[in-house]
Amino acid sequence: MGNLDKQNQNKKRSRNGNHNNRSSSSREEKAVKISKSDLKKRNDKAKYSDDEISRARHIDSKAKFIARDRIADAVINTSGKWIAVNDFTATERRDRKGNSSIDFDYVDVETFDKKLSPEYTQDMSEEEKHELTYQTAEKDIARQRKKGAKGPEYRYRTKLVEKNGKQEYEVKSVTRIDGIKKSLKKSRFEVSDDEVSEVVDIYCRSRDKDDMIRRMKEKGFDERFIEEQTRKYKKE
Repeated sequence: MGNLDKQNQNKKRSRNGNHNNRSSSSREEKAVKISKSDLKKRNDKAKYSDDEISRARHIDSKAKFIARDRIADAVINTSGKWIAVNDFTATERRDRKGNSSIDFDYVDVETFDKKLSPEYTQDMSEEEKHELTYQTAEKDIARQRKKGAKGPEYRYRTKLVEKNGKQEYEVKSVTRIDGIKKSLKKSRFEVSDDEVSEVVDIYCRSRDKDDMIRRMKEKGFDERFIEEQTRKYKKE
């Protein structure tokens, strides 16, 4: 396979030419695009303010709520599990009164067994219990990851809709993604983190193998890379 061989230090790029893998989109008035990576980059540059911490946790909690309460356990087993939100893209909208709503495009979650349990006291408020649960989950997941533990990963796509005068999340699809991510890591091609996320997104949105091939071609991926990634296509 020449310079495509896995053992060759100079991997061939997965794309043809200088293709821009992030399509530009116009921002709606009073709507802001947000993502997990955006929040992380801001946190890396400076400490969160109390308001930013509250906002980040609010978004994180909403993403966990959908996985736990809006998706059947038959698809994502959340019983006795912590839910880690690994990635998401969303639009934050504000109405004229300043009320905020989060419309997720997709959310990537990973589940871990609960090995630690929060110890509540009788005088704790609900807010304090929530905070202790959050801290316990973060600590438990961090410990497990440090030991090399990995849980099943899923990407769910959802839409915020209005029903009977109330907003609720309608789940459009749920796809297990750890298999496709492993395939990308084993690729004979050089694949950036952004391209991994993009291929996963294409995989989740595709109706079948032919649709996935079409979408990858539209994004400018190399023909041989497309063949490699779709050879064993099987959507769970």
